[in-house]
Amino acid sequence: MPVTGGAGGGAAGGRRSGIGDVSVTMAYSFTLGQATYFDLSGRVKLPTASTAKRLGTGKVDVTFGGDLVQDVGNASLYAGARYKILGKPAATTLRNTWGMGAGASYRLPGGTFIGADYDWQQSSTPGRTASSEVTGWVNFALNRRLRMQVFASTGFNTNSTDFAGGLSLSYRLN
Repeated sequence: MPVTGGAGGGAAGGRRSGIGDVSVTMAYSFTLGQATYFDLSGRVKLPTASTAKRLGTGKVDVTFGGDLVQDVGNASLYAGARYKILGKPAATTLRNTWGMGAGASYRLPGGTFIGADYDWQQSSTPGRTASSEVTGWVNFALNRRLRMQVFASTGFNTNSTDFAGGLSLSYRLN
């Protein structure tokens, strides 16, 4: 997954590209009422990005989040918040961060979903601007339990990624 901008991003560090970090996420969905859900998630970021290119910190991060989801026919609307606990390299001033986002998706015939998300995240470096990004994606079934999502995103300011793209796989346990 090519990434331009990378961890810390912005003009101060110049333009960078390469493979980003890999993340593993677990989520559980609670039914709150007819077509209303609360999704609780935990995510672990594995440090696979190059620290020499400043694409990653070389440390494990852990994120806890929650999303409120409302289905309306074939569409879903969602909004949520999260808290990221950063693995901090020695001699850095990085801080844990808050983030929030919202989006919408639509189920196409055959079980394919398309969607768009907006994401805001507090900067991990005190005094820097928060990131502000939009992502478009397509999610489709590979089999009954395995789904693949292809995505592309771009940022709205100098502390956001210029362009990111990639794919994610999800496996349903039940």
